Amino acid sequence: MPGFRRLFRRRDVYRDVDDELTFHVDMKARDLEAGALSPAGARDEALSRFGDLEEIGSQCLAIQSSVSQRRSRRSIMDSALQDLRYAVRTLRKSPSFTAVVVLSLALGIGATSTIFSALNPILLRPLPFRDPDRLVHISENSTERPDARRIPFYSTYLEWKEHSPAFEQLEVVIYGSEAYTYPGIDGAERNTVQWVSPGFFRLLGVEPILGRNFVAEDVGSSDNSRSIILSYGFWQRRFGGAPDIVGQTWADKPVVGVMPPGFRVFSWNKPDFWEPLSFREWGIRWMHPIGRLNPGVSIESAQTQLDAIARRLDQSGVSAESGWRVRVESPHEYSSAGFTSDLYLLMGAAVLLLLIACSNVASLLVGRATNRHREMTTRAALGAGRLRLMRQLLTESVVLALLGGALGVLMAQVGTRLFVILAPTWYLPAEEIHVDGTVLGFTLGLSLLTAILFGMAPAFRASNPDLARSLKQGGRGSPGGSRPLVQNLLVGSQIALTLVLLVGAALMVNSFVRLRAVDRGFNPERLLTAGVHLEGERYLAFRLGEENGFRLVSPDVDVFYREVLERLRALPGVEAAEMAGLFISRLVFTLPGRPALPPGEQPVAQYRQASPGFFTAMGIPLLRGRSFTERDTESSSWVAIISETMARRYFPDEDPIGSFLQASITRPGQREVRPVRPASIDKPREIVGIVGDHRERNPRRVPDPTIYVPNTQHPTEFLPGNV
Repeated sequence: MPGFRRLFRRRDVYRDVDDELTFHVDMKARDLEAGALSPAGARDEALSRFGDLEEIGSQCLAIQSSVSQRRSRRSIMDSALQDLRYAVRTLRKSPSFTAVVVLSLALGIGATSTIFSALNPILLRPLPFRDPDRLVHISENSTERPDARRIPFYSTYLEWKEHSPAFEQLEVVIYGSEAYTYPGIDGAERNTVQWVSPGFFRLLGVEPILGRNFVAEDVGSSDNSRSIILSYGFWQRRFGGAPDIVGQTWADKPVVGVMPPGFRVFSWNKPDFWEPLSFREWGIRWMHPIGRLNPGVSIESAQTQLDAIARRLDQSGVSAESGWRVRVESPHEYSSAGFTSDLYLLMGAAVLLLLIACSNVASLLVGRATNRHREMTTRAALGAGRLRLMRQLLTESVVLALLGGALGVLMAQVGTRLFVILAPTWYLPAEEIHVDGTVLGFTLGLSLLTAILFGMAPAFRASNPDLARSLKQGGRGSPGGSRPLVQNLLVGSQIALTLVLLVGAALMVNSFVRLRAVDRGFNPERLLTAGVHLEGERYLAFRLGEENGFRLVSPDVDVFYREVLERLRALPGVEAAEMAGLFISRLVFTLPGRPALPPGEQPVAQYRQASPGFFTAMGIPLLRGRSFTERDTESSSWVAIISETMARRYFPDEDPIGSFLQASITRPGQREVRPVRPASIDKPREIVGIVGDHRERNPRRVPDPTIYVPNTQHPTEFLPGNV
């Protein structure tokens, strides 16, 4: 009988039970008939003594079914254990073959699991907040440049918060954290702070383990009058986990709470404490809106509502920029937009490597099946069915895959550590990337999938030997005529996948070599950087105006930096020590003598303060004119140096040396340019030099126009976020 028919063959249980009961009734009737009863009476008496035959039959069938199920389970388990023991014995007889297969699979599984470990905390692991599916991040995308994205105006956020019914709550948060110097136990120490709106933690559904959340009254009139909430780690490290910390002051700031262990708003950002936001300046673009949707509201409908409000603001003149659309997405999508594409490419390469390994293993199994052809023929001749042979061969594949998966987990452990070491510092912290239960489940499923991928074709072919041909050849030879086709397909697919992987690797190496060869415009050799953030009334004071908040810069700031630079230059081995101060990525400027442009069309450039020897220390070439000198002070004529790109873009047919420009600490797109100090920041500056472009971070990015000003010629008042 063919294998499938034997597999599904079963006895007619119902007929057997009926025959058995009929036999016993007949036997009892004969006994009663021998006792002087008539045949009919004897049968009736026998039936009455037995009772309801249908009920008895049902009970017998239930008992028989239970026994059959136990026997079947026992038979399956015994058969599986038998296949497993035989597979282990068989693989132990071929240690070289087993080692090659396991290492090939471990390499592919380990690489795939490593990249999955990096993707898991970004895309798959849910946010540790209440109802994370209802949390959204709001930004703006350019309709002209799909890759351009920006943060909405604070005024736009206020309009959304007041007029959009899509949100249960809408708050803002500063994306990163700032490091400042504070008094420590053994001297000064650097601590990081992140700013949030007072209701932000309630939006997330997170409560402090000590104290309370922020309230509106926690926003003071100065930096030092704001309340703070400590992180759990900072509370333990700095205060020894003191239970009475709430109500105390640290750095002149009252402590109102301590957050739970491991809490942070964004996984890559680990601040020491949080402060409530108090800025009222409408043009600010550094606060990220985070909202919680009302139940039943979709992201699409929320985006439609916010778009309508933004268009109304454009038409009313509150915002001067058009061509931007609102984008509502999950915080996961926004935060991972910068690097998920690279991880997907790495995952694709790892999957290709795994497929190559599977193809290689399948080819090895087909070759091994050729050597085991006589064994398969003999077992088939003795009565083993095709399904039985396939099950045995697939069991061997599963054993190989599980061994490869176990070794792959060890490789993934090493791979994740290497990934954390090689990943940039702005990626996730090390504790977020590890092999957890999700990764282990992924690895197990991947191992079983690979067992099917590389084991099915060889098992299907080897389990169907040609008995007649084998008997004629005395058991010698190989499987039938289609074997070369199977092997050719496997070899061809392996070569194709390998070529794809090699071409991708060659392109990546080529891109890396070309990026290394890009002239970055400065000399990074032996160049070290350090950041200094001054805080406190001695250096910076905070004052709230009628609509704006201001940072007042003390003259002690210039004295501090001058002494720091002098001490650094006196250190042995230090060739130069210079300073780069305030940096603004998009600053509006005007060119006196040229027609004024409407808001939204005004020229913008990067704005950076630099000390006199900055260009020499960085190795940035001076193309024309002069560099800054110690004579460029507050009382002398205000000067500026521009980059080559700025000279080419805004002075295409003239010499910019000797021309003047005016810069305003304001944001492009505001209707009204509100200067901070007309006598300082808006004071005309003479262009005295042109320097080469340089790329500090991304060598592929086209350099932006840049304005350099002396660090000794700066305003004494700044809008929030610009110090």
